[in-house]
Amino acid sequence: MTVRIPSSTNVTGAHALTVNSSGDTVLIRDGFFLAADGAGFHGLNLTASNITGLIDGYVISDDSHAIEMNANSEIAIGTQGGIVAQQNGINVIGSDSEITNDGVITANSGGIFLDLTGHTVTNNGTINSGSGEGIDASDGNSQIFNNGTINSAVDGVRLSNIDGTNSNSVFVNTGTVNADADGLDIFGANVTVTNSGVLSADQDGITALNAVSDSFVITNTGSIQARSDAINLSGGTHQLVNTGTITATSLGVFMGEAGNSITNDGTISAGGQAVVLGAGNNSVVNNNKITAGTDGVAINAGVANRITNSGEITAGIDGIRVQAGGMSLSNSGTINASQNAVDVNAGSNKIVNTGDMLSASTAVDVEGTGSNRIQNDGNIDAASDGMDVEGGNNLVVNRGTITSDVDGIDVGTAGAGNNLVINDGAIASLDEGVAMQGGRVVNHGSISTTTSTANGVELLNNGDSLVNTGTVDVANSASHGVNMASLAGETMKLFNHGSIASPGFAVLGGAGSETVVNTGSMTGDVVLGGENDSFLGRTGSNNGQVFGGAGADRMVTGTSDDRLFGGTGNDDLSGGQGDDLVDGDEDDDVLRGDAGDDQLIGDLGNDTLFGGIGNDRLDGNENDDELRGGTGDDQLSGGAGRDQLFGGSDDDVLRGDAGRDTLFGGSGDDSLDGGATQDVLNGGTGNDLLTGGGGADTFVFERANGFDTVTDFANNTDQLDFQDYGFANFAELSALASDIPGGLLIDLTGLGGGHVLVENFTTAQFNAADVII
Repeated sequence: MTVRIPSSTNVTGAHALTVNSSGDTVLIRDGFFLAADGAGFHGLNLTASNITGLIDGYVISDDSHAIEMNANSEIAIGTQGGIVAQQNGINVIGSDSEITNDGVITANSGGIFLDLTGHTVTNNGTINSGSGEGIDASDGNSQIFNNGTINSAVDGVRLSNIDGTNSNSVFVNTGTVNADADGLDIFGANVTVTNSGVLSADQDGITALNAVSDSFVITNTGSIQARSDAINLSGGTHQLVNTGTITATSLGVFMGEAGNSITNDGTISAGGQAVVLGAGNNSVVNNNKITAGTDGVAINAGVANRITNSGEITAGIDGIRVQAGGMSLSNSGTINASQNAVDVNAGSNKIVNTGDMLSASTAVDVEGTGSNRIQNDGNIDAASDGMDVEGGNNLVVNRGTITSDVDGIDVGTAGAGNNLVINDGAIASLDEGVAMQGGRVVNHGSISTTTSTANGVELLNNGDSLVNTGTVDVANSASHGVNMASLAGETMKLFNHGSIASPGFAVLGGAGSETVVNTGSMTGDVVLGGENDSFLGRTGSNNGQVFGGAGADRMVTGTSDDRLFGGTGNDDLSGGQGDDLVDGDEDDDVLRGDAGDDQLIGDLGNDTLFGGIGNDRLDGNENDDELRGGTGDDQLSGGAGRDQLFGGSDDDVLRGDAGRDTLFGGSGDDSLDGGATQDVLNGGTGNDLLTGGGGADTFVFERANGFDTVTDFANNTDQLDFQDYGFANFAELSALASDIPGGLLIDLTGLGGGHVLVENFTTAQFNAADVII
């Protein structure tokens, strides 16, 4: 081994020093220099391998590389040393070299160029490069350690491979890299990058644009700053762990292929999208802060993408945006977006929020036809919809709080669907609390709305239904608790076991067929649709009116004082407990008052009215009606038509009105008035008052009758019917008749009956034509 200690040399047209003996050592002392001038001539030319250069002075080339070295050689530049070159500062043409710089390398082209493989470069000083990279490891399998400063007019560091395949290189930066182009440019695979210093670039901070650039591991605890993209890896599968800061004017982190992993415990800030992923099976974990001028996290394609946020994502457009494919999102932190907190345009997605989602538009906006699973256990606050989820097979669960300026939850699309919305939390909206298009809504929590166009729950598709065990509260009288907007031929169902309240309509139906089951409480009117509807509320309470509309409707109400209107069609209406008004309206209706003092009105059609328990009023109105008073002191009016009136128990008042009516008083002291035309009056048991009115009337007396009085018997026109007593002839009956003051008295007590008083009538007038026996 020879140790060479040259003196200062400045030559033209030749190398200042050439070493061609393997194993030699060259020492350039402090204050000495080697300088060469002329194209292709180096200050130090190491043509042999396994040479060691110790440089405390200067090596200079005015027209070429300052140092050119071969394989298995080592260069160490001391703190007082320096390299100045027109081309590369150090140009390595062999493999397995080692370079340590504690001084200054200044080159018009590249600072250090490494050909072939197996190199190690440690920079503790300064490297200044011009048209070439600060350090360029061109053929892979090299290690670059920067603890100093690299300033480059192009790329700071380049790690590559000639064929673009395996690079197997390592870059560790604890110092500073300043680049006018890219901070770190990678062309190859299996690269490890660790940055705890500063990586600053006018273009991309770290970039790998080749399709075979694969399997990078990037760890940043320092700072990556870029005027374009901070990290741009268009090809390959990569892993990024950031506990430092990543700042970019354009994209923060871009990974274009599948299988990438990003863990952020630091900050990622970008003027454009902060994190962009493509091709699927990617993972993003944010435990600190992501800030974006546009989208916080964007997924451009692929399925099985996973996003976990326990930190904060702040976005100028969407917090998380899925353009295609699908993803799984778990948010326990905060997503704050100027548009959508989460915007999904395609695929099947799973979204779980236990944190906060804040949006100046729709918080969770999911489009497409996929099957989505969305669960909110946290807080959603939106200037538009809390959730807007398209498609026909979605599950949306809210156990937290949703506050929105438009719809709380809007699910489904026009047409059939199998969506399910479950609310166990609180939804407060200015428009619809929940709008369902194709599926079922189950509310165990609270839904409240405030504006004039806001419905608590809106059902929009055929077959939609609502099950409510919680509260639906609508503040504006122009809005509805539940809007069942069915079309003709469609069906919808509502099962209320909780509370629905509106100063306007508690329930509004559409043109189709609705079923409403109420075992809870409803405040406000119920207006059903245009076909065959059902309102079943026997065990519930309803503070409002119920309108059946067109169609054959069935309505049963509960304990409150209800008002039921059947509308057109053959309706079946039951008032339940309470003092009810039941109006059949048109067509042939069945009306039941049930318990309470009820009013039943048949209106048009052949109606059947049952008063039930209580002092009821029954009005048949037009056509041939059947009225049954039940228990209590009832008032029955047949109206026009051939009516049948049954008083039932207690003291009833029956009026046949116009038409050929049949009146049965039943038990109790009843008052029967046949009205105009030919009527049949039977007082039943008790002391009854019978008035036939106009026409040829028949007064029927049966065994066990009380003391009955006929007020207007017309001789030779009206008849008294005693068939139940079995008289053989008129003589047997007339033997029981006598004149008393005020009329004719027939005593039937000996035959198990009572008395019959025919007012203003005498035995002299009494003849066989007056009776039916």
